[in-house]
Amino acid sequence: MLPHSVPTSPHQERDRPLEQMTDEELRRELVMLIRTNAILAEESAGLQADISALCEESVRFQQSTEIEEDKVTNQLLRRLQSEEVQKHRFHHQILCEEKARRKIMDQITQVRQQMELEKQLEQEQEVQRMELQRKLIDVVNKKIEVERQLLEERRVQLEALTTKLASIKEGSLAAKSKVDGAVGSRGTQGPSASSQQCQSGTANMTHESPAAAAAVAASSQPPPVKTETVPSSVDLPASDVAGDDTHGTIIRLEEQLNRLLEQHAAATQASATNESLCTELGRNLETIQQAASVDRARTLKLKEELQEAKRRVAVLEQRAAVGTAYAASDDSSDLPTPSVSSLYDDKRRESLLNCHQRYPSSCVPPSCSASEAGEDTRSV
Repeated sequence: MLPHSVPTSPHQERDRPLEQMTDEELRRELVMLIRTNAILAEESAGLQADISALCEESVRFQQSTEIEEDKVTNQLLRRLQSEEVQKHRFHHQILCEEKARRKIMDQITQVRQQMELEKQLEQEQEVQRMELQRKLIDVVNKKIEVERQLLEERRVQLEALTTKLASIKEGSLAAKSKVDGAVGSRGTQGPSASSQQCQSGTANMTHESPAAAAAVAASSQPPPVKTETVPSSVDLPASDVAGDDTHGTIIRLEEQLNRLLEQHAAATQASATNESLCTELGRNLETIQQAASVDRARTLKLKEELQEAKRRVAVLEQRAAVGTAYAASDDSSDLPTPSVSSLYDDKRRESLLNCHQRYPSSCVPPSCSASEAGEDTRSV
C-alpha cells in the first residue's frame, strides 16, 4: 500500500528534485512554465515596444531641445550684437553730448560776458542820461537868466536913450529959441511953424514911447541940404553947428537903438535855438530811456536763456552719467547671463529711461518710442 500523498505547493514542487516528482506533477510544471514563458514573452514584447517608444520620444525631445537651444543661442547672439551696436551708439552719443556740453558752456561764458557788457552799457547810459538831464537843467536855467538879463539891459538902455533924447530935445529947443530970437524977421515963418509943430509932436511922442520919439525926431529933423540953402548973407554958424550935432546924436541914438533891437532879435533867436535844443535833448532822453528799457528786456531774456542753458547742461551731465554707468555694466563680464525675458525687460526699461531723460518735459517723441520699440521687436 502506497503511502498517503500530502498536497504540495508550487514552491515545494520546484524545490523537490525531479526524481521525486510524478509525471502529473512534471506535466503541470511544464504547462506552468510554458504559460509563464508566454507571459514573459508578452511582457518582453510590451517592454520592447515601450523602450522603442521611449527611444523615439527621447530622440524627438533631443531634437526639439537642440532646436530650442539653437533658437535661444541665435536670439542671444542677435541680442549681444544689438547690445554691442547700442553700446557703440551710446558711446558716440556720449561724445557728442560732451561736445554739446562744452559748446553750451562756451555759450554760457559768452552770454555772461555779453550780460556784463550790457550792464556796463546800461550804467554808462544811465550816467549819460543823468548828465544830459543836468545839462538840460543848466541850459534852461541859463536861458532864463539870459532872458532876464536881456530884458533888464533893454529896459535900462531904453530908459537911458529916452532920458538922453529928452535932454537933447530940450537943448535943441533952447538953441532954436535963441536962434529965432537972434535972427528975428530974417527967418521965414513957414519953417519956424513947421519946426514948432515937429517939436510939439516930438515932445508928445517922447512921453509916449522912446522908440517912437526917436523915429519922430529922426523924421522931423530937417536934412542938412536945407541948411545949405540958407543965403550966405545970413550969419548963423552957431545954429548950424547945434543942428548938426543934434541930428548926429539922434542918428547915433537910432543906430544904437537898432543895434539893441538886432541884439534882442539875436537873443530871441538864440532862445528859440536853445528851446529847440532842449526839445531835441528831451527827445534824446526819451530815446535813451526806450533803449534802456529795451536793454533791460534783452537782459531778462538773456537771463532766461542762461537758465535754460544751465538746465540743458544739467540734463546732458545726467545723461552722460547714465550712459557711463550703462557702459560700465556692459563691460562687466563676470555677471551671470540673463534670460531672454529679463534682457528684453531691461532693454525696454533702459530705453524708456533714456527717452525720459532725453526729454525731461514728459513729452517723449513718437519717433523715439517707435524706433526703439521696433528695435526691441526685431531683437526678440
